[in-house]
Amino acid sequence: MMVDAVIIGGTDTTRNQLGCTIGLFTEHPDQWKLLAAQPDLAPQAVEESMRYFGAIRATIRFATEDIVYRDTLFPAGTMIMPSTATANRDTDVFDDPATFDITRDPPGQPQLTFGSGIHYCLGAALARAELQEALPIIAQRMPDIAVDGVAEWKPSTAAIFGPSHLPVTFTPASSND
Repeated sequence: MMVDAVIIGGTDTTRNQLGCTIGLFTEHPDQWKLLAAQPDLAPQAVEESMRYFGAIRATIRFATEDIVYRDTLFPAGTMIMPSTATANRDTDVFDDPATFDITRDPPGQPQLTFGSGIHYCLGAALARAELQEALPIIAQRMPDIAVDGVAEWKPSTAAIFGPSHLPVTFTPASSND
């Protein structure tokens, strides 16, 4: 089961995050052009896209002991569903969190799409590396990428969120670029 979880997690989440990120960039063509022109922004682009529109929207945990949070008791055994999507838009952590900006300076706290603490994603480094490699290449080779038709998204209740259908159109960059 562990091997299966790692293999699925290592491919499905990265693939879905790439789909989320491409969909997001089609809504922000100025940021896409910036990434194509400045591929060294790839690490920031990955972090910002995961913060703004992550493939992991929430997680489920069980309280192993009584927890009091903001005057609310969560008894041991309570199922808790923290929203990483909401945490990634926390105004106490992120300046202007409703704005997608790949030049954003990293805040003191990272985006939480990979989780945190003992539940931090085992494949986070590999996912980052894959996305950081793919995005600048795609941005340079597909400079005018746009959604072409109706994008269909998995239900927001899916464990791993992303596009189930994302038709795009683009003009390939010349091979001399």
